[in-house]
Order: sequence, then C-alpha cells, then structure tokens
Amino acid sequence: MELTIGVQALVAEMRLVQSVISGDRADRDLVRYEAADGALTLTAHGGEMWLRCACDADVAEDGSAVARVKLPLSYLELVPEDASVRLTVTENNDLRMNILRLKANAQTPTIPAEALGSNLRIEGGFPHVPADRWSLPSDTLHTGLRSTISSVPKEASTLTVPGGLLTLEPEKVRVVATDGHRLAVYSRTDPVDGLQEPFSAVVGRRAMLALDGILVASGATGEDPPVVKVASKDRMVSFECGQRRLVCQTMPNKFPDYQRVMPAAFSGEVEVDRAQLASALRRVSVFSERRSKAVRFDILPGEVKLQPHFLKDTSRADTTEETIEVEYDGEPAAVGINGGYVLDFTEMCRGPKVRMRLGHSRGPVQLEDPGPDPDTDYRYVIMPVRL
Repeated sequence: MELTIGVQALVAEMRLVQSVISGDRADRDLVRYEAADGALTLTAHGGEMWLRCACDADVAEDGSAVARVKLPLSYLELVPEDASVRLTVTENNDLRMNILRLKANAQTPTIPAEALGSNLRIEGGFPHVPADRWSLPSDTLHTGLRSTISSVPKEASTLTVPGGLLTLEPEKVRVVATDGHRLAVYSRTDPVDGLQEPFSAVVGRRAMLALDGILVASGATGEDPPVVKVASKDRMVSFECGQRRLVCQTMPNKFPDYQRVMPAAFSGEVEVDRAQLASALRRVSVFSERRSKAVRFDILPGEVKLQPHFLKDTSRADTTEETIEVEYDGEPAAVGINGGYVLDFTEMCRGPKVRMRLGHSRGPVQLEDPGPDPDTDYRYVIMPVRL
C-alpha cells in the first residue's frame, strides 16, 4: 500500500474513528487502513460501535494495514494543516508515515513502525447492514442530537439510561434524553423517506457523540445530498452520511416514560429575551454554589429578577442580582432551578425569546423555544429546587 493524503483530511477522519474506540486496552487502539479506488478507508471497532469512513487520496498502490491511531493522530495534529503525508506498508507489514511539503530544509520525520504496531487485528467484522434504508435530513438529526445530548447521563442508574431515545415516524423525527433532573424533548416535522412504520431505539451516549461528529464532518465537507440513511436489524442500527457509516448496538434498557414528567397544566408563563437571559445567568452563576448552580427566579409584573440561591451555606454574603424587563402582569411567582441547565437550553434555541412556564406548587418548570420555525418543537423540563 502506498498513498499520499492531506494532513488536514486524514486528521479529520482519524478523530472520528478514535471517538468510537473505548477503554484503555491496547487492542482497542486499532484502525484498519485500506487504499483503493482513489480513497483511503478507515475502519474501527470499539465496544458497541463500528465506524467506517473514507476520504480522497492519491493512491499509488492498493493495499491495507492495521495500525494504532492515538499516537499518530497526536503527532499529525502538530503538523501544519497544509502539509501532506505519505503512507506506505513495509515488507514487515508495518505502516510508515512520512510528512511531506514542510518548509524548505525542514526534516521529514518518519513515525517508528513499532510505535504504530504491526500485524494487529481488529476484533469483530463490520456488521451487515440491510439494503433497505430510510432517509432523513442530516440537519434535523444533528440539531436533535445537539439539543438533547447535555441531558444524557454518563452512567446508568435505577431511574435513568445513559442514552437518548430516537423515534422516527414517516413524517416526524424525535430525540429525547433525561438525566433525572431535566428532560429534553426535540421533535421536528420532516419526511423520513422509506419508513413505513414508527421506529424507536435507545442509542448510547458515546454513539450519540460519535454520530454528532460524523454529521459535523460531513457538513464541513459539503457533501450532497445532506441526508442520513438509517437502517436497523436485530439490536443494531446503522447511520450513513456520505462516505461515513456508524453502526452501533442499541441499548437494551427501557427508556423512562418521559410523558409522565411533562407538565399537563401551568400556573403562569413569561417570555424572556434569550440573549439577556443568557448574559444575566452567566454573571449570576459566578456567585452560585458550584455543585447546585441554583438560581432563584422571581417573576414579577414587568420584570424577572435572578439571584444565586444557596442550598447549604445560607449565610454567604457574596451575591448579586440581575433584572430583566418582561411583559408580564400575572401573579408574582418564585422558583429555584439549576442555572446551568437553563444556559444549555438558551444555547440551543434559535428564536430571540425563551418561554418559561411554571408548574403548580413544586412542579417542574418547562422551557420552550417559541422560534420562527413552526415545524420544530423543543421543550426542556427542569425539576426545581426547594426555596
């Protein structure tokens, strides 16, 4: 095998394959490099995920090799992006990388073969993907992932699942996530071509992050058409976008009945300027407790006041107060919620306002994005803290 490829393109693909490699075991840090038909294809397997991606390359000789990825990636990230790298396989099946087109009189280092590894194998073959696939806009899936990933817990518990619920219907895409303290629900009316019956699966957090990276990379390369092809078989689900395909095992956990958490009635609501709310929360958060990040919202006629709320050290004197003018003439109300959760929501909203709906008594607070897109429904339900 011999080929030449741009450093920037190779680094982008190596970052994607590294995102699926899990654990500290040495045999997890492996990628299969394959050169053929004017492209370099990388294949990686990590735990419950498989990834295959490709990028254009100047292939002088077809071939393949299996080598480590973390060390060469760390090295290539320090090489100028406009440089190129030549990949060759030696007689001992070692993969060598020579950096080309650096500054005049500069050295062209070669990464030692023993550092890359040789004659290593990737565990498990790439799973078979059904030919029948459904197509949906990549932007819809990407926004759904970005809108919910912050609500996915990193570890499982008796009440939570470390993954998101993906539901596809012939005319709707929905992504849901909850960590027990907040619930994010993103849905958008969009056609899912080829889908006849509703499909639901719980996708793990690592798979969601890897899929998000693939969609970002595919968007950056301007691939057309901008769609994601989805297929499912047994407990496997496949996502294909351009030259990149991610296959992951769905989680066996039953996703919590999130509909029971959604408030059915509200005691009041107010719309707040999104930019002003985000700025005020960042300033108030400087004084908030590091762990709880609790912020007290006092909703009064014509204004909303924000100040840190201390759950433990109530004698603290360092505090602040922010006031935002609003159109509100209802009954005064006060609620305490995690300011970091609200900031996560404001960063994903697309409209200029944030709608805050208060539940009855100590019920949850629901945040909504009343943006200009009528086909999108984005809701964030947060459990309050005791004032």
